[in-house]
Amino acid sequence: MAQTTTTIPTKSQGDQLTSIEFNELTNVANNNSTDVESRITDGVSNSSTNDSRLTTEEGQSNALIIQQYHTVDLPTSGINNGVIMYDMSSEIPVYSENSEWYRCSDDVALSTLTEVDMFIVMGQSNADGKAVFTSLDSKTGRSLEGLNRTGTLIHQSSINQSTKAYEEGVWEAYDPATNAAASSGRFGPELGFSDTVKAIVDGGGNSTFDKPIAIMKFAKGATSLFNDWDAPSGDCYTAMIQDIPNSKFDLGQANYKFNIRGMIWYQGESDAGSQEVADAYEANLNTLFADIRDRFDKPELPIVICKVAYETSPPTYIETVRSGQQNVADADPNIIIIDTTGYERRDAVHLGAKGMYEFGEEIAAQIPTIL
Repeated sequence: MAQTTTTIPTKSQGDQLTSIEFNELTNVANNNSTDVESRITDGVSNSSTNDSRLTTEEGQSNALIIQQYHTVDLPTSGINNGVIMYDMSSEIPVYSENSEWYRCSDDVALSTLTEVDMFIVMGQSNADGKAVFTSLDSKTGRSLEGLNRTGTLIHQSSINQSTKAYEEGVWEAYDPATNAAASSGRFGPELGFSDTVKAIVDGGGNSTFDKPIAIMKFAKGATSLFNDWDAPSGDCYTAMIQDIPNSKFDLGQANYKFNIRGMIWYQGESDAGSQEVADAYEANLNTLFADIRDRFDKPELPIVICKVAYETSPPTYIETVRSGQQNVADADPNIIIIDTTGYERRDAVHLGAKGMYEFGEEIAAQIPTIL
């Protein structure tokens, strides 16, 4: 159990937070960088509701952040001068009693939750995936479509193409025939990666992989780092910072506790058409990675960069983007880069079923060096 570093003083049901307390809790909600603790008084020790919230003095929009992402529930059975805090391995409010920790909403013991390793996949169309699942066996000459993927989870979110509004996904069993990519039956690098990891885990595991994995995926085709992923106002960026706490919280509520292991970044093609945009790619990528690591409270989060490539007719400044990606990887011992050149493609820019699956397998082979 992670220890608390931000403490909200003793509160009774219905108490309001001061402005200082609110700001501390808002920092937790927005950045997921620490735990928050609230000591519950005798005045609510007989409470039987799980709907009690600590409220705020601030505006409704700020209050909504706290309510939506980091509500502080009272245990259903009540608690007498106990401690409620956030368990960062499950992103849910929990309380302690008799040396055991329980989920506040329903008194489920955390020791009964299923442990998974979480990996993040982000980027544009190749991250989203254009590879057709029903072509996998015929393209590879292997029996891959019918593999047992029980235990692998995926949460896929994106933005609306027209309105740019955030579209939140749900955690579900990974079935690439029906729930992969933007349209059913398409997949990205997560398929070959997760199949490889599952085979290792099912075989007894090793020093790197010994738990089922959960894929948190946020991707949208034709998006640029310069505009769409740019902090603080890019469409993908603003949606992504909503998705991080949402997906983590929902996974905890679904009876899982997780360890965030690493991230796969597959993006850059849309930044290669302009010299100004391509020249800024390296600095922008460093900024984005630093921000994501901060929001996950993982300053050394292992990251795999998928080095973008074109088979034919590359945009003018593709080598500038590729160099920027390489420089970011070379400067950080917790980042590796894998070139997508040479993998089978369905068109000049998008990997096909064989290429994408084998590229995912290559990620699984190389990522242990930074885990």
